[in-house]
Amino acid sequence: MVSETKKEDAAPTPAEVLERVRRRLERQASTPPGRPEPNPAPSGAPPAGVASTDAAVLHQLLAALQTAHAQFGVVNPRRPGLHNDFIQLLKRGMRRLLSWYTRPLVQYQAATNQFLGEATQILDRQQTHVRGLEERIGILAAEVAGLREQLQSRLEWIVSEMEKRDRK
Repeated sequence: MVSETKKEDAAPTPAEVLERVRRRLERQASTPPGRPEPNPAPSGAPPAGVASTDAAVLHQLLAALQTAHAQFGVVNPRRPGLHNDFIQLLKRGMRRLLSWYTRPLVQYQAATNQFLGEATQILDRQQTHVRGLEERIGILAAEVAGLREQLQSRLEWIVSEMEKRDRK
């Protein structure tokens, strides 16, 4: 009982958070505009295979983030007509009037996007480096096994030579 409550109180892992964000973005992409998105239910554990696809999920989230950032402040198009032209004019005017407020937000978002892009590239390079190290470790392990066999055969030869000397 005690161990179960500790697991429930523990903070979610980054993989769990990324999986929740990915699912939410997928739901948002499939939700028609103007319709509110339901709040996602918290998930207990990440699905199987998440650890192997963390980099792919990170790249998907980064692409979704960059797409959303590109749409910031864009006035949605409307059909032509006097009424809609007037509405578009009002929207553009409001966007212009609110630029003093949104400019720092856009700058912050751009810096965050750049940071996340750089972090993703660093993680990719680290992952590539780790794979190279794993290959090198495999090669060294094979070399150590070969040297161990050579050492074992030499020790056996020395023992046999010493036994021959003792017999003489």
